[in-house]
Amino acid sequence: MQWIESELISAESKAKCSSNGCLNFLDAFYYIIVTVATVGYGDMTPKTNLGKLFAMLIIIAALIYIPLQVSRINSLASLRYCAFTQPICFP
Repeated sequence: MQWIESELISAESKAKCSSNGCLNFLDAFYYIIVTVATVGYGDMTPKTNLGKLFAMLIIIAALIYIPLQVSRINSLASLRYCAFTQPICFP
């Protein structure tokens, strides 16, 4: 997929890029998501756009799912604590 993308870029566009390559919108958005989520060391990164999209979806899903589960565990722990310390508990 990366080869197809590199072949579709015109010679004029390639001439405007630095030796490190061009930074497009998807690359910039991927960088923002990974930086804000503080995931990974950067030693392994997806090379294709599809891989970057998949990684971003997994990161966003984890940022939504994990706090919800932590909240559920916290409410169950507080109910259990209340059940052992007080005769009547209100959730």
